[in-house]
Amino acid sequence: MNTEPSDNSAPSPVSVRNSLAPLIERYAVEEGVTETQYPGLILGRFNKPVPRYPLVYSPSICVVSQGRKHVYAANETVVYDPLHYLVVALPLPLEAEVVVAGPKRPFLALALEIDMSLIGKLLLEMAEEPPEGDNRSGKAICVSNMKNDLLNAVERLLRALETPVTQRILGPGAVWEILYHVLKGEQGAFLRSIVLQSGGHKSIMRVVRHLQDNYGKQHDITSIARYAGMSKSALHHVFEGFVGQSPIQYLKKIRLHQARLMIVGKGYNASDAAHEVGYNSTSQFSREFKRQFGLPPSRAVESL
Repeated sequence: MNTEPSDNSAPSPVSVRNSLAPLIERYAVEEGVTETQYPGLILGRFNKPVPRYPLVYSPSICVVSQGRKHVYAANETVVYDPLHYLVVALPLPLEAEVVVAGPKRPFLALALEIDMSLIGKLLLEMAEEPPEGDNRSGKAICVSNMKNDLLNAVERLLRALETPVTQRILGPGAVWEILYHVLKGEQGAFLRSIVLQSGGHKSIMRVVRHLQDNYGKQHDITSIARYAGMSKSALHHVFEGFVGQSPIQYLKKIRLHQARLMIVGKGYNASDAAHEVGYNSTSQFSREFKRQFGLPPSRAVESL
């Protein structure tokens, strides 16, 4: 792959804000999340701090141009801001909090979904080019230091939103470059191992996909371990180290998030939603829903 000389120096918060904030504000006019016309790219704007709230992160690269956000994974707090970008390697039920934001300087950020098939194509092109670092945490969520070459690629993607033509012509190249710099960076080896399903990640990725696709069916740790081809203790240890929670905890949160979407988006009542996502007891579902979202299912719209 032919690329321009890399600039691995770290930008300042001011340079990140000057490069990205005006472009994000152009399209994220309203407070909240804005879907762009470019597939997989969303923008976020918050004019004041947002208390801790639960959500499911898709596999994505998240960049902040202004403000600061905390993400809570199990007992760990992950912080990202203009000097640090976030990579989430697989769908994860987490909790997030916008901690720095104000009317004159709102929290501004973007999230780009990771296209694993595109990463696979990039890896073929990069076969002889090893990553410059390694995510030694071995976890599916991690932050890395922002670099100028990645910042410039993100800016090019935002500028490509100007017209449908620029999106079609310039957008794919900017995304290609963003993924290239991420693969070359601190988390490159980690993402490679996920896409290539090498090392100890292969069985865990199979389990995650299995639970995502079959959350409405009945599962217990014995059946999940059997599917993974691992002992129960080994599965629990490896899964928790990689995902930050046990398989049963992961399944429960995925079920609750799916149920909330059913109630809000499809008009399900609590009983039907509970049954659809695999609960045998509506009362248990209601208790766990309230514990997760802070409100009962009857107030799911408010919780969302």
